[in-house]
Parts: sequence; C-alpha cells; structure tokens
Amino acid sequence: MIIAFLAIMMMAEQSKAGDIPAHAEFMITLEWDPNSSNDIDLWIKLPNGQKIFFRNKSQSGVFLDRDDLGTKNDGFYMENGDFKVININREVISIRGIFPGTYTVNVHAFSLGFRDAAKTEKVKVTLTKINPFAIGAMKELVLDQIGQELTAFSFTVNDKGWIEDVNSYFVPYVYDSK
Repeated sequence: MIIAFLAIMMMAEQSKAGDIPAHAEFMITLEWDPNSSNDIDLWIKLPNGQKIFFRNKSQSGVFLDRDDLGTKNDGFYMENGDFKVININREVISIRGIFPGTYTVNVHAFSLGFRDAAKTEKVKVTLTKINPFAIGAMKELVLDQIGQELTAFSFTVNDKGWIEDVNSYFVPYVYDSK
C-alpha cells in the first residue's frame, strides 16, 4: 500500500513539473504567418548526404513530422458537419537519435502569391536540443520568389550529442539531382 502511494506521488510530481518524455534529440521548426496560404517547405541535408523533405519524409531516424501547405490544409470537418480551422503554419523535423556530423537546414518557397496570398513570406527557423533543452540556433528569413531556396543554418552534432559550429553560409541543394 505504501509503495503504491509513493508511486502515485512520484507520478504526480512529474506531471506538475511538466515533464513529457521526448522521443527526439533535436527538433527543427519552421513557422510563418498562420493566416498565409503560401506553401513554404523545410528541408534538411543529413551528414550522409540524404535529404528529408516533403517527398522523402524519413531517413535514418530523422522525420518530417508535418508538411504544411499554408492555410490549404488547416481545415477539417467535424462529425456534425461543422468546418473547423486551426491557423498554424509550421513544419517540424525531428532527429530521434545522436547522429554525429554536419546538417544543413534550408527553406524553400514552394508557392508564393497564389490567389490572395502575399508575394513575400517572413519565416522563422529554430533548432532545439531536447535533452537537455537548449535553443541551438534561430534564424528569420524572407522569401520573395517562387522556388527560392535559403539556408537557415548548418550545424554539427559531435559524438556526445552537442551542437557545434552553427553558421548560415548558403548551401544550395534543393534542386540537386542527388
């Protein structure tokens, strides 16, 4: 009885602290105007040369968790027929292990200015280390042409899982045939 009580108390303490077990070591998040219909894509080039993006959503423990199309995929119908909209424009890539090497994070303007959409889009890209929590990099960019590709940042993960050598040199690869 006492052991059960102690276990419940320990679980309650964890819930109070807001501890949620994370199933990723790093997350890269791309966000833009929640009311925009522009389709902006997040890409990452892995140390082995593979790329994660909307057509290749997973590779070697790295996953594109959501391909956001702007407001085009923000709505859904409820069971009662009501149409609900969740105004969030966000793409997330999770790296679910420690894979040493250099990563390059790019953004790509898949579509801009479609119908009533703005012809430019300001985006924010954030690299977060989950365990322990730390912001590794944050960059704001402005896309102003369809097909435009910009590097948010490159970073290296060392053997111990720490982020090193963050830079924002332009490294184009979206249109590479590899």
